[in-house]
Amino acid sequence: GEISSEDYTNFFASYGVYLQDTFAFQHGAELLGTVVDHIAAYRVTRVQRAKLYGTLGQLLMFHGAFTAAEHALTQAHALIDAEEKPRNCTYLGQLYTLWQRYAEGQHYLEESRRRNAEVRLPGHQRINTVFNGVWQARLLYARSNYPGAIAAAEEV
Repeated sequence: GEISSEDYTNFFASYGVYLQDTFAFQHGAELLGTVVDHIAAYRVTRVQRAKLYGTLGQLLMFHGAFTAAEHALTQAHALIDAEEKPRNCTYLGQLYTLWQRYAEGQHYLEESRRRNAEVRLPGHQRINTVFNGVWQARLLYARSNYPGAIAAAEEV
């Protein structure tokens, strides 16, 4: 049979999340890297490419390939629509926190909060707020700001 480009990209984005959840970071990064290379030849929308780049960036981040993760996540950030930007910004904040580039991490966590105020769906706003707050607490903890980390964690 034939599969639509949307189903194709959604499958691999979901499969990439599964591989992330099972700690198969290297395998997932290699697989999604190949898929990202292949989609250039097909009619894959901007949003579909953004999903793949975002998932690839997360796999690379957890594999410790921070430079490659930064490239993939910034590609996703450039392509993703406004409703998904807050979550994507938190992924970038997460990356820079793990990479110990705290000023950049703080920048993206603040951008995430600012953009989340514009999200139309209340459910998405709540999830984004929790996700952002967790990484704000982790960033503050990593910077030895323990009272701030506790306050951020208690807020969410």
